Amino acid sequence: MKIQGIFYAPALTLLLPLAVWAQEPPNCLSCHGDKELKKDLGGGKNQSLFVEQKDYLQSVHGNLSCTSCHTGITANHPQDQPGKVDCGICHSQETEAYKKSIHAQVFAADPGAAPDCLRCHGTHQIQKSNTDKFKKAALDQCGQCHADYRRTYFDTYHGKVVDLGNLKNMPLCWDCHSAHEILPASDPLSNVSKERVLATCLYCHPDANVKFAQYNVHSDKFSVKNDPISFWTYLVMVLIVCFAFGLWVPHTILWFVRDWLENRKKRKGPGSNPPTETGGGA
Repeated sequence: MKIQGIFYAPALTLLLPLAVWAQEPPNCLSCHGDKELKKDLGGGKNQSLFVEQKDYLQSVHGNLSCTSCHTGITANHPQDQPGKVDCGICHSQETEAYKKSIHAQVFAADPGAAPDCLRCHGTHQIQKSNTDKFKKAALDQCGQCHADYRRTYFDTYHGKVVDLGNLKNMPLCWDCHSAHEILPASDPLSNVSKERVLATCLYCHPDANVKFAQYNVHSDKFSVKNDPISFWTYLVMVLIVCFAFGLWVPHTILWFVRDWLENRKKRKGPGSNPPTETGGGA
């Protein structure tokens, strides 16, 4: 029996973490697997507490237990409510960078006016940031607050290639503005400030110079106030195209009508009309 115990002990030790992981989710999901589980926020508002196990297991955190993030849960849960999840426990570098950003400053004053970790990355279905799925979702997330910048981005070469589905070789919002330490362009430390924008361009364009970096990436052809050159150029070109098509379309229609009439006349031929009788005396 001793020999058997010595043999099984290491195996049980190795399997213990798997046993803990196998037990914990069902315990949590016995309540949070209910799609109707909600938290009353007051004022007629509710927050869903449902967790889709499949999505969580396929997420980047799928190998972690629930209490790895929800550290405040005790045996008295749900009577005692856990504190807010602290992403900085594992992601300290990203958290410190975020604290310096304009997003953090706005979020501190009004949590509904700027994104935090959860708003950009999600909660229980977080994907790796290098996947197309995450990039598409993040682009949409940026566009919720920065709709005009998202629109003008997709007017550029970068945006059009991305719109065709190539998200691997084109810069996205965070490639220029940074992902966490996002600062206003007026801040000299910003990646897109006049002091540092050239260095940002050089990351992808090694031959870029000062003139290159002065290009207006978010040129808005619909705003005469913010970009009068693009506005008037776009308007004149549209008018030229409309004028050209305005002449070409009726000209083409008349040409086809004329061609059809001439072909119809040719098909009848010179002898197509019945001969007229001439009177003669007997």
